[in-house]
Amino acid sequence: EETLARLEKLNADDPGFDDELATLMAEIRHHIEDEEGQMFAHMRQVIDEDELRKLGERVEAFKKVAPTHPHPNVPNTAAARTAAGPAASLFDRLRDLATSRGTGD
Repeated sequence: EETLARLEKLNADDPGFDDELATLMAEIRHHIEDEEGQMFAHMRQVIDEDELRKLGERVEAFKKVAPTHPHPNVPNTAAARTAAGPAASLFDRLRDLATSRGTGD
């Protein structure tokens, strides 16, 4: 998150942009490896297939209403995130549509 915040403050022609982008990509790859290599394998061992399918459906449903960008000014409490989530999601999706951000997902 810190790398992303620093990257968002830089212009693409800033000398540090490429280094920050490379750091972010390395962090994302590491996160994906952890999920795919350890967490998902463990979940397959301890959760039955039906429950995993239901869990996956819940995750997909949540992704449709979750904000698409960080909102650092929202207090980091469950109640605040729950209250702000739908409005932030709508705002993010309108902004993404207007700027064509995230169209490659």
